[in-house]
Amino acid sequence: MKNNITQFLKYGIGGGFAFVATFFSLYFLTEKLKIYYLLSSVIAYTIGFIINFIFQAWITFETKKSKIFSRLGYFSIIQIIGLLLFTFFMFIFTEKLNLLYLISYIFSAIISFIFNFSLSKIFAFNQNLTNAPDSS
Repeated sequence: MKNNITQFLKYGIGGGFAFVATFFSLYFLTEKLKIYYLLSSVIAYTIGFIINFIFQAWITFETKKSKIFSRLGYFSIIQIIGLLLFTFFMFIFTEKLNLLYLISYIFSAIISFIFNFSLSKIFAFNQNLTNAPDSS
């Protein structure tokens, strides 16, 4: 249980870095480069994905280098599903509930954070999938 809490907190820190990078990327792409907010959110989400995977693989779940690509495969699938969920909520909050896209981003990010952590813990970084622990 303590390990789960520690991992959740570490996941939150890594997610926090990714959140900030994604938020400012979204703002920059939308406001400065004048890219449509949904396309900007996908690009920004991808930037956050890269930061998040590196942090989660090496710090939160202490993945061995030899398993990094198999973990990346699972993590990518989860993130793609998370991106679809995130984009769906960005659209709903912005277009249907008339929230500012940056506020929509915050709510969408919270929803996708919970989804992504849960599935990452169960599938992407599950030590039982390879029958050997990642950490030394």
